[in-house]
Formats: sequence, C-alpha cells, structure tokens
Amino acid sequence: MFVLVYFDYRFYQVLNFKLELNQAEISQSLTLPFILGEFVLLCAWVFIYVTTAYSRPLIESSAVPVQNIASLGIIASYFAMREVFQFHTFSRIGLAWSFLSNFWNLVDVFSIVLTFVVISMAGGRQEVRASIDFRIVAAVGNIFLWTKVLGYVKVFNQKLAAYVYALEQIVVDLTWFLMIMFVVVIMFACK
Repeated sequence: MFVLVYFDYRFYQVLNFKLELNQAEISQSLTLPFILGEFVLLCAWVFIYVTTAYSRPLIESSAVPVQNIASLGIIASYFAMREVFQFHTFSRIGLAWSFLSNFWNLVDVFSIVLTFVVISMAGGRQEVRASIDFRIVAAVGNIFLWTKVLGYVKVFNQKLAAYVYALEQIVVDLTWFLMIMFVVVIMFACK
C-alpha cells in the first residue's frame, strides 16, 4: 500500500511508455484498489474507535478489551507510518510547508494523535473512561475521524466531492472567527 506514497513522475513516464495508457487509465487502475482498501481500513478504525470510546462494560470495574486496544493501535500505527512517509516525500522535494498547511493532512495527523491519546486513556479502569476529560478527547477524535471518512468518500462521488470541498472552504474561512469566539467563551466561563 505504500506504492501510492512513492508514486512519482518518473514511474508514471515508465508506465506510460510501456503500456501506452493515458493518465486517467493509470490513475483509475492503480489508485482505486488502494483507496478502497484504505477506506475499508478507515471504516474499521472508526468502528473500533467508537466501540472503544463509547461502549459500557458489563462489569463496572472492567477495562476495555485488549483486542480493541491492539486493533486501534495497529490501524493507527499504519496510518501514522503512511503520514510519516508522505511527509518525508514532501520534504524531500521541498514541499514540507505545503504538507503541513494542508487541511486534510492536519485532519489525518490530529485523528492519529487523538487515537493514541484515547488508547492510552482507555487502557485504564472504567472510572477513567467515565471522566469528562476522556469524553472530550474521544468526542474531538471522533469528529476528526468522521471528517477523515468524508475525505475518503469524496473520491467515489463527484457531487459529494463538491459538497465536501465547500465544507472544507467554509471551515477554513471560519477559523479566525471560531478562535475569537473560543476566547470570548473561555473568558466568560472562567470563575
């Protein structure tokens, strides 16, 4: 699956010369199976994340099942390695700042980091999972994971891609307003 990370222009030239295909055919035949595989893995990540963060145990003092923690760790590690490889590729060609300023890359990084935070917090007893801190971290991580799902879904449907792009632009345009609103709310929330 790491073929997409290192898919560069020279490989495209060799493939185009050997197979005499156009760019759309190459893109369709090479990327769609990888996108589908990663989408299935992402859906598993969201499902395991939600069941780990929001499920109630049968016994009051029991911890989260080890299978959920291990599965979350493996899936989040895969996506973390993928992001590291992408950052390495972008920084190698001099586009590291472009990578760090992209909305979707930030969503990927935040979802990975918050998943690891939830893993470290969910390994404890039920009283940790019932705390308000855990619920806030889990909710924010859930928002980033569903945003990541929207990012993958836009590949499959062109009309949905326009809608997701519009939502992305709205969020980017509202960033400064939301920061000021956050400061005002925090200012009145402090005792």
